[in-house]
Amino acid sequence: VEVLGEGAEQLEETLERRYTEYTDTLARHGLDRPVWVTETSTSSAPDSVVSGASSEALQARHVVIRLVVFAAMGAEKVFWHGYRETHPDNKFHECNLRDASTGDPKPAHATLALLVDKIGHFDRVETIRHDRVHLYRFTNPDGSKVLVGWCTSPGAMDLSEHIEGSEVIVTHIVEARGGSPLVEAVDSKKVPLGESPVFVE
Repeated sequence: VEVLGEGAEQLEETLERRYTEYTDTLARHGLDRPVWVTETSTSSAPDSVVSGASSEALQARHVVIRLVVFAAMGAEKVFWHGYRETHPDNKFHECNLRDASTGDPKPAHATLALLVDKIGHFDRVETIRHDRVHLYRFTNPDGSKVLVGWCTSPGAMDLSEHIEGSEVIVTHIVEARGGSPLVEAVDSKKVPLGESPVFVE
């Protein structure tokens, strides 16, 4: 878990740098082993020691960004830390997916369930863009393809060359308690992308 708090772009760079440090270490020792990311998370606390200024909405975004980036880097498995709440004095306070006092699911919980539903058992992942726009294509066991994308500057993007059909289904993540994913049909040449990741099919 990294100290962040300065936006998604730094998060992605940090994740990739740390992942590469580990794989480089394995390579130096001649080890070819699958990589499991056993702990990664973002706190939803507004003043987290680990994550900096955060929120439940930001935590939900980071569920997708963290898991997708690590998958694209080659991680075989990625685990979110944690499910239950830690003590307020613990630096990982509010990294959990459920409210400590009520047990209610936070937006990150619903977003993780959405991610598992869309790409939880993928066969292959490809990085399509990696600049101000982050775009990844996942191929599932049934051959279906799902794009996952976000960008630092909100706007509409032409994704027609990356996915079949003139019309696509865009599923937005959950960023508010009690919410459900917004699903909309849009022109494949005008897919809305912003800081919050979306699934495009």
